[in-house]
Amino acid sequence: MKMNTSYDELDTDIEQQLPEKKGHCDDIDCEAIDCVSPKLCSVCKDSFKLIMLCIFIGFTISAYICYIINLIECSSDGGCQYEVQHDYYLKENFNKTKHRRLTVAGIIHHNRHRKTCDDYEFGCCEIYTGCNYNETDFTSYHTYRLHGLPKHNKEGTNCPRLDDLVSEHNYHYPLPEGENCEDSIKGCYKIETECDIRIRYLDVEDGFKDDIELYKKNILMGYKYTNLVERTGIDAEPSIYELMYEYRSKYPSRDASEDSVFIVFIIILLILLVCVSNNK
Repeated sequence: MKMNTSYDELDTDIEQQLPEKKGHCDDIDCEAIDCVSPKLCSVCKDSFKLIMLCIFIGFTISAYICYIINLIECSSDGGCQYEVQHDYYLKENFNKTKHRRLTVAGIIHHNRHRKTCDDYEFGCCEIYTGCNYNETDFTSYHTYRLHGLPKHNKEGTNCPRLDDLVSEHNYHYPLPEGENCEDSIKGCYKIETECDIRIRYLDVEDGFKDDIELYKKNILMGYKYTNLVERTGIDAEPSIYELMYEYRSKYPSRDASEDSVFIVFIIILLILLVCVSNNK
């Protein structure tokens, strides 16, 4: 009997008797009888396809989220897309010669600076709501900035009033034929527009007392609010941010917006189904 076997020889014998490790994609022969996992094999073969599909899904979802975020920012207090026609009113361009304006505009475009209201000589158009007052002064009110629409002068004569936004909204988005909010049980939604008019046309030189008296008089006469076309408790009530967005966007078709959202949703759903089916 051979008794002088070394420890190294014993280790070698043991390693040779151990089963060969399997499971790595490079070591799997899908057609072999002793394949560790046919499912794992299939996943390894289709991994590139799955990765590309997932990248496409991620890109599609990210692009859609960025689009929604941009709308939210633009509709509240973020930066919007400013049209080139307003470039003259930039602080860098205002009251400059034509050659100087072109030079500065070129530099700004080259740097891809995202413009804000503060970049313009007179800021952006504004909407005013929620007036509070005492006997001699308006003590407080809320200001909404119409980002994307700069003032052309200190008074903002190119700017729409809140009652303009309401009137245009009612005109472009009427209720279905035969429906009228005034005939509904709870009536129409309404927005206070008198505050916007009074703050916009304050007579600073003569003091605010006359403006406050006129404001109170118009409230008593029923001019404080302007009706929206939507029915209270039935239709969705548009916010002031939504009214401003509609104006900036030149009143896009609601049907087109809803269709685009539905199409994007269907595309994402189909891609997810393909991924799931390929993963089985």
